[in-house]
Amino acid sequence: MFDLKDLYQEVIVDHNRSPRNFGKLENADRSLEGYNPLCGDRLTVYLKLDGDQITDIRFDGSGCAISIASASLMTEAMKDKTSTTSTNWSLQTAQTLTMTSSAS
Repeated sequence: MFDLKDLYQEVIVDHNRSPRNFGKLENADRSLEGYNPLCGDRLTVYLKLDGDQITDIRFDGSGCAISIASASLMTEAMKDKTSTTSTNWSLQTAQTLTMTSSAS
């Protein structure tokens, strides 16, 4: 029987054990560090751009399994997208997670 919870756990474990796009990106055009003082997660995301296109994206740092897996999944989703698409995706994700709407 298909169990979404098992699939979710499998994806999180896989991306935590073997994070995609992990490591510092030399000569990055942009970078941003995030730190959560409540749990100690600290990650840096690096972007290489060609105009508006994200040609490479990587991250490094340390954190819990969900933090590492989320960064890994995000880098896979954003590679080869435009920075505009990335920004819109980030805003939609934040709105979904906080259950807010730009129409409010």
